[in-house]
Amino acid sequence: MIRAVIFDMDGLMFETERVAFQMLQTACAKRGLQFTIDMKRQMCGANFKVSAQIFANAFGAIDPTYTYDICWSGVRKKMEKMFAEQGVPCKSGLRKLLAFLSASSIKTAVASGSARHVVQKYIEMADLAEYFPVIIGGGDFRQPKPSPEGFLLAANYLSISAPECLVLEDSGRGLEAAYRAGMHAIWVPDLDIPQQEILEKADAVCETLTDVIPWIKAQNSL
Repeated sequence: MIRAVIFDMDGLMFETERVAFQMLQTACAKRGLQFTIDMKRQMCGANFKVSAQIFANAFGAIDPTYTYDICWSGVRKKMEKMFAEQGVPCKSGLRKLLAFLSASSIKTAVASGSARHVVQKYIEMADLAEYFPVIIGGGDFRQPKPSPEGFLLAANYLSISAPECLVLEDSGRGLEAAYRAGMHAIWVPDLDIPQQEILEKADAVCETLTDVIPWIKAQNSL
């Protein structure tokens, strides 16, 4: 029985991973640095500290003055400006899935590695705040994914036991975190390509968020 669904945000709810990748590539290229898709995939599901280390490992010896903090702060401002002007790009099926969960009295939360104020801003910009009474951001827990801490914190706020929670993730780190939390998990592909051993821990693979609906219906005999 699924009584709650916990959403990741970047790359799962919103088309932010691809936008960030393109902007990071452009920003780095201006410094003569090559930001690759493999680097971005390593960052999927990671918090700021982990991402900064990946950035430093790749470019620290080449350009030690150009840190991830400097690069990302510029990219974040450009992303927020674009979303304010054009709207936050929602992933296919997001609104349909949220409407179904609301109609089915299934609770919802977000547990993201991004800062909570950023998560809240994007959700508000997308006019989805009514669906998410619980928002957990990267600063709300000590250990980043693949630690289960963020998901367990969300479940605690929802007052739902871990086995009754479904986690929706696009990253391997997130799937591993859901598995460690003792929760159901579905992989909805975006940029990251999890290792096969991680994918095998997921309950299902759904190409879009719309495809999650029949899975939940089957679990809950709806």
